[in-house]
Amino acid sequence: MTALPGKIRLVAFDLDGTLTVEASSWQRLHQFFGTERFGEAGLKDYESGKISYEEFMRRDVSCWPKGLSKDVVEGVLSTFTLRPEAENTISRLRQRDMKIIVITSGLASLARKVCQRLQIEDFAANDLETDAEGRLTGRGILVVEPFKKDSVLDKYLKRLGIPSEQTLAVGDTRFDKSLLKAAKIGVAFKEDGRPDPELLEVATFIITRLSDVVSIVDKLNR
Repeated sequence: MTALPGKIRLVAFDLDGTLTVEASSWQRLHQFFGTERFGEAGLKDYESGKISYEEFMRRDVSCWPKGLSKDVVEGVLSTFTLRPEAENTISRLRQRDMKIIVITSGLASLARKVCQRLQIEDFAANDLETDAEGRLTGRGILVVEPFKKDSVLDKYLKRLGIPSEQTLAVGDTRFDKSLLKAAKIGVAFKEDGRPDPELLEVATFIITRLSDVVSIVDKLNR
C-alpha cells in the first residue's frame, strides 16, 4: 500500500533525557569515574566552538582510568531508567506501522541496550574506539554530532525512501533543535512543560508525556 503524502511514517527519537531518565551517557560515565568537572569543561568548549566534537570525545575519554576496558563502560551503562510510558509509546507506534529510529550523540553502548529493550530496529550513536584487547584507545568514533542530527536523519530518510514530509522527531534539549527542524513535525518533550527555549523556535508541539506522541501521530494520520 502506498502511503499518502501527508501521513507520518517515521518517528525519530532522541535518547538521553527523552527515552531515558538519565540526561547523558557521557555524564553518567563521568559521575562513575568522578570526572564531572572535566566533562563539563569539555562540553562548554565544544558548545562555544573552541573544539570539535571529536576533540570533546577525546578529552572525555582521556579523563577516565588508563587502559580502561570497553566492558567496564558497558557495565556502567547497563542499568538505565526508561521514561514512564516509553515502552507503551513505542509499542503503540509499532502497532501503527511506524518506522522508529533513535538518533543520539550519546554512546552506542547505551543506545543498543535501550533499543533492544524497546524493540526499536535502528539507531545512530557515537562509539568508543578499542584496541585488539578491547581496551579504549582514547579516541571516539563520531557518528552523530549534537548540533547536526538533521544530517543523520536525512541519511536515514534517503536510505529508506521516506520524504521528510512524512516524519516526526522528538527531543528535549538544544542539541535536538536541528533534528526537530528537519522533520515535518517537531515535538519538544519535557515533563515539567518547560523544554529548552531553543526548541520552542522549531517545535510544532510541546508535550509532557511520551504517550502524547501517539496522539499526535493519530491526529495527523486521520
